[in-house]
Order: sequence, then structure tokens, then C-alpha cells
Amino acid sequence: MPPETFAAFKAAFAKGRYFNDHIRNRFRYRLIGTGNDHGRPSPCERWFTYPSSFHGS
Repeated sequence: MPPETFAAFKAAFAKGRYFNDHIRNRFRYRLIGTGNDHGRPSPCERWFTYPSSFHGS
């Protein structure tokens, strides 16, 4: 995701609302690890990337 979007998310008072309004379903992501003993990813273990159209694909 663009650094400006991440900075705005970090600064948002209501992070859930900001996420739903500005981030959810707008960026592709991939899991980068589980980091727990249950094999389930935590919400912090997702890496958001620009949509492929941003890369000129």
C-alpha cells in the first residue's frame, strides 16, 4: 500500500473504520508467516501491496 495510506491508517482515531473505508478490498496481499502455534495467521501478518495496475502490468 502507498506509504501515505499506511500513515493515515496509523493516525486514524478509528482504525477499523479507516481500514474498512480505505483499505479493505483495495489492495492485494499475501500471507508472510503464521507466527503462532496454531497455524492460523494473525491480522498483523498480512503484507499489502499495490494493485498490479500500479506496477504497469
